[in-house]
Amino acid sequence: MEPLRLDSEETLFIDFDSTFVSVESIDELAALVLDRKGAVSSPKDTLAAIQEITILGMGGKIPFPESLARRLALIKAHRSDLPLLITVLKQSISPSISRNKDFFVHNQGQIYIISGGFKEFILPVVALYGIADYHVLANTFCFAEDGTINGFDSQNPLAQAQGKCRAVAALGLHGKISIIGDGYTDYELKKQGIATTFYAFTENCRRDAIIALADHILPSFDAFIALRSRKR
Repeated sequence: MEPLRLDSEETLFIDFDSTFVSVESIDELAALVLDRKGAVSSPKDTLAAIQEITILGMGGKIPFPESLARRLALIKAHRSDLPLLITVLKQSISPSISRNKDFFVHNQGQIYIISGGFKEFILPVVALYGIADYHVLANTFCFAEDGTINGFDSQNPLAQAQGKCRAVAALGLHGKISIIGDGYTDYELKKQGIATTFYAFTENCRRDAIIALADHILPSFDAFIALRSRKR
């Protein structure tokens, strides 16, 4: 059976962390760095602090730029940590995304990945699904001369408040825009009238406050395929 085709004038945006992949990438990076350092005092406390900041940001409790800056400051990662992170992420693609790989390949020209994460580790993962670099909207790291990650490009819209809204609006798209994600920053696209439909993705995590804001709830990507197929 041929994969579902998106409507001809539709653009689908898909969040990366806890949606395209089953994990939060920055949390995974933190775990890898703490494991590498080994002797760090109270590494579990540091990881717990980073995860708590992630939860606050995803729930809209603190501004995303603050969440990002606070986590990176705690992690103190290095460029050399990224290859292993990429390997972990490739192994953590959400099962229902993996099952529907043909959908992504067939609709790649109408699909964007949008994330507050970083292109340095997102691009190699989504490339496996036919998503081109220029269809990935994400942040970029800043590196010190020794390769230490010492920040991010603060001029990137995705590093700013309502970054996803800014990034999508800048594309000047026409037609229907849909967003699939698990966090408040995904819902903001619908709230600001940029997206017509917000799908709350719950395969990996379930945030009741976000579900209450959704047009549709997706326990898996299979549910999106089924829902859209019924409307044909």
